[in-house]
Amino acid sequence: MDMSWPISVKGILVRKNKVLVIMNERSEWELPGGRVEDGETLEDALRREWSEETELQVRVDRLVDAGFYTPTAKGRTVLLAIWLVVDAGPVLDPVISDEHREYLWADLNHLPENLPHMYRRAILRGAVSGIANEVATGLQSRLVHDQGGRIARLSSPKATAPRIGVGRTSVGDKEPQPESGYPERGDIAELVRAFRSGTLSPVEMTQARLERALQWQKRTPAFVQLTPEAAMKSAGEAETRYANNRPLSPIDGVLVGLKDLIDLQGRPTTAGSRVIATARADRDAEVASALRARGANLDLGKLNLHEYAYGPTGNSSALGPVANPYDTDRMAGGSSSGSAVAVATSIVSAALGTDTGGSIRIPAAFCGIVGLKPTYARVSVQGVVPLSWSLDHVGPMARRVCDVQATWAALGSGPRAGDLPDTLTVFWPDADQVFCYDGELDQYVKDGIASVIQALGARVERGRLMDLERLWLAQSIVIGSESLAYHWEQLAEHWDQYQPDVALRLTQGGAHLAVEYLAALRFRQDAAKRWDVWMQKTHLDAIILPTVPITAPPIDVQHMTNPAGVEEDIRAVVTRFTSPFNFLGLPALSIPWGLHHELPVGLQLVGRRGADEALLTIGRAIQDRFPESLPLSPA
Repeated sequence: MDMSWPISVKGILVRKNKVLVIMNERSEWELPGGRVEDGETLEDALRREWSEETELQVRVDRLVDAGFYTPTAKGRTVLLAIWLVVDAGPVLDPVISDEHREYLWADLNHLPENLPHMYRRAILRGAVSGIANEVATGLQSRLVHDQGGRIARLSSPKATAPRIGVGRTSVGDKEPQPESGYPERGDIAELVRAFRSGTLSPVEMTQARLERALQWQKRTPAFVQLTPEAAMKSAGEAETRYANNRPLSPIDGVLVGLKDLIDLQGRPTTAGSRVIATARADRDAEVASALRARGANLDLGKLNLHEYAYGPTGNSSALGPVANPYDTDRMAGGSSSGSAVAVATSIVSAALGTDTGGSIRIPAAFCGIVGLKPTYARVSVQGVVPLSWSLDHVGPMARRVCDVQATWAALGSGPRAGDLPDTLTVFWPDADQVFCYDGELDQYVKDGIASVIQALGARVERGRLMDLERLWLAQSIVIGSESLAYHWEQLAEHWDQYQPDVALRLTQGGAHLAVEYLAALRFRQDAAKRWDVWMQKTHLDAIILPTVPITAPPIDVQHMTNPAGVEEDIRAVVTRFTSPFNFLGLPALSIPWGLHHELPVGLQLVGRRGADEALLTIGRAIQDRFPESLPLSPA
């Protein structure tokens, strides 16, 4: 496997996969950095690196995040393209200084004629005024033909303090080989390292995240309630453990959010509803107890959701609709809407959601994060308000797969699966069966799947998914019947306290006959066996397909027209590719795949029954090879 990666050059400061730039007093964009030493703030690193390079002092007025791409051809690092400057403020025609312009353009003649489609399009479409336009304009003539040399790799799986830039290697045509294994670059690992070294305390981190939560709560009700005193108390206990060098686990002190279906002792579990808003839990749910035992801080506040988890849009809760953090006029997805928003905005490092028809994976796709629906019954649902006991799953959500893995391990669900097999076998459903509703989005996703398969060196099988139409029908019968059974008495007494759409949907479950419900359960057993045999006989490691066939629609959308011109309920649209795997009980993982027209896109990986850890390994390998697939956090 080719392990090429960008080499060290001057001018770039990298931390948490972001390039940091500053603007000087002449309104020129300068690239003054290098690496951040242990214990340094970003400002201190900028001042030190600038002084070492120029023997001058620099005043840091403001830091600006910038999106970037670093395609790497064999033997050459060819390009740094700054294509998006976030929150730059009122800037009048910023330019690149002559010195830095010469440096930036030094290696552009070595740019291959071909860049993978998703990067070419993102660079050209994402370019904004000023510095980004200068770079993009110079690339235009080189990016018009989709042919030529292949990009071997886009990032390093592991390296010691790598810097990303535009210079050539100093070792001929060979590229430096990183160490084997996966990097620990996720939010959780970085926080724990900082806690251990003393450069950041759990109390300081929690206070900063609380302030961020308060700001985001003004924009959309991601939290049912914030409990700062409890959060700071838990943070103080974790800080004491680190001071005594006795942390409980690799997740000690880290903020993990809980969807408000999950019990915390002494706290209300509202399920996003007025019906049970005052009910308090007698004890922790088993998943909460497992995380607490490992030191996770669960006390920042419970997270909002589509009422009783019965809706994939997130727009129906007693507290109001939860909006998408990338565009607050659009839906976050449901039902784990608050969990997805709190993770996407980096308020919490991970969260637990529930998934009955796609309620982890849909908001993960819409909000640009990772969400795992585990194998059925791998994670306890004790202490979790049910929707449909045959279909309910509890699973972790985070911005990166490595953070999902850390949370998964803290749940006691199983260790990592190790390295990828020598040859992966991937099933890619036929395009006439699985497709996105917008032609441009469909092509974007196809290009992404093709890039993933190529980068993993996977063996591909094409074909049609078995029983898909019957899976949709049977899943709707089971969820409708079981949800009404749970709510039967409560719904009769408190009809007017439910959200109208949830009450109506619950009553519609009464249209199913008992014989239909039992037939659906028998079909589920038979279908699950057929799928298990098929995946085992063909040695499938994963099925790959879109998570959702659309990007996040406007928050009040109830229907949309499919490519055949037929109007569909938005709930059927967004669950089209997720609900079959709840019915089958197979593990399914949604990972982000960049932005399409400034909205996140998700790819879904489905694994063999019980192979949750192996599925996470595949997802992590994809994120490591395509770091640009993780959108910049709207935080």
